[in-house]
Amino acid sequence: PAVKDLSPVVEAYKQIKQRAYRDVSAGQACRGAIEGMVGKVDDYSAYIPPERVASFDRRVLGSREETGLRIALEHDVLVVVGSLPGSPADEAGVAAGMEVLAIDGEDAKYLTLPQARKMLESPVRRRVNLLLRRPDGKEVQVELKVSRFDVETVTGIVRDEKGHWVHTLDPRRHICYIRISEFVQRTPEELHAAYRQLDEPRGLVLDLRDNPGGMLRPAVEVADRFLNGGVIVRKVSREGHPEIHRAGSAATYPLVPTVVLINLGTASAAEIVAGALHAHGRALLVGEPSHGKWWGQTLVDLGHGWGQLYLTTAEYFLPEPVGPTTRPQAPGASRSTGKPPRRRKTPGRGDSRAGLRPDVPVRIPARTRDRLALLRLRARVSAHSVSGQGAPAATGSVRWARLRRSILALDSQLARALELLRAGKVPTTRPAGSGPYPLEAPPQPTGAER
Repeated sequence: PAVKDLSPVVEAYKQIKQRAYRDVSAGQACRGAIEGMVGKVDDYSAYIPPERVASFDRRVLGSREETGLRIALEHDVLVVVGSLPGSPADEAGVAAGMEVLAIDGEDAKYLTLPQARKMLESPVRRRVNLLLRRPDGKEVQVELKVSRFDVETVTGIVRDEKGHWVHTLDPRRHICYIRISEFVQRTPEELHAAYRQLDEPRGLVLDLRDNPGGMLRPAVEVADRFLNGGVIVRKVSREGHPEIHRAGSAATYPLVPTVVLINLGTASAAEIVAGALHAHGRALLVGEPSHGKWWGQTLVDLGHGWGQLYLTTAEYFLPEPVGPTTRPQAPGASRSTGKPPRRRKTPGRGDSRAGLRPDVPVRIPARTRDRLALLRLRARVSAHSVSGQGAPAATGSVRWARLRRSILALDSQLARALELLRAGKVPTTRPAGSGPYPLEAPPQPTGAER
């Protein structure tokens, strides 16, 4: 049947071979057909050609193959922000503040920021040559290797002068902060390592903003750390068969008031974690509505050296909140009807399932988001790539304290979460079906939002 269905494709190939002015090889035609078919499945499915399979697999596992140098545009000039820890740029000691004059012979003044970043982050290149200008005016040539290194997925607010992440927001009240940027295989291990460093937290901000998701299993393990039972998520195949992931009672973190930060960039596995904690009454959601990506993808090897398909094969359903006005439903049931969910054919195209709605909406204007993104990038890079090796500890300490204050001053969503925790308005648990979070007064916009 499949061969008969695709007979127009074969006929199109014949016509191209007979009539097209430019020749198309059989390999090019096959790749084009595969890309076209997968592109019609939905917005999330994709064809991964053989030359990209290795880098895609590494990305899923939480490693990258690039230089690790991070740059930004300041006053229309490309400058070095710093290097990711453990990257080739970090090992080469490239310091922040240098102006980028050229990349592989290309004059930097003719490069946009996305173009320059692509040249530095492309795994295709083996080495990247840079012409840099130091703050003292001296020009230096630097050659950076392109090699594989692990990327942190669990971070704090800033690094201290020794390069360790700072997770404390309010030392006196023991309010802490953990950010998860994506879910890869080792994310649960990273989370536990970070959590062990917290000083008996009495309040926690879990930042899942701009987290595009990742692997389902690590996300379930992270949610399990905060829940001592119940359904985390249901994964439903095209045949309607549910795969139910539940939380266990072992190794659950102590119950502390928790706020989860979300925004439009919070998607897929990140929405599962935020939604599960919220559905079980374990967390308050602050920020902006999430993306609404409730679809799971699977890697399918095509064999014969043709690469892989990244194909949507399942739909995700959060647990139904259980409270005074709701009753639990049978596994595999939809929220609205109690029947098995009907499969939608075009995820991402007119999908009616919205993202998570925050209990406390707080909007950050676009211009402020751009400034915050640069501050967070500065917080993420290696300590010695900013201060320089051998810099006085006090200088580094002052720098990171100033950066922390700047982030807190601009980030109205984080500031609101901290305010709620300080005021004791986030209970350890609350009835999951109790509706919107009861505040004494609606949140007022900050100066940056007015």
